[in-house]
Amino acid sequence: MDIPRKHQMNIARKTLKMTPTTARIMGGMDYETAYKLVFNTDLKPRLLSLIETYGETPKWLSWELEAYGWKTPRELLDALEEG
Repeated sequence: MDIPRKHQMNIARKTLKMTPTTARIMGGMDYETAYKLVFNTDLKPRLLSLIETYGETPKWLSWELEAYGWKTPRELLDALEEG
């Protein structure tokens, strides 16, 4: 990842730690843009890698999935892509 992209990711992560209202007041990157950037750069490849390594079954992630109401890793990934 190049330096401008790393800087952009740091801003996005800091933005997501704020409430959407605070992010809007502060200016700069909006909450939705930050979410999409972090998802496409960080979370999506991790989920795809975990699904590839452990398969579609939720055994490897059962407590995390249950805590958030998801049945399988694929279901979580699909929901995140829609959002």
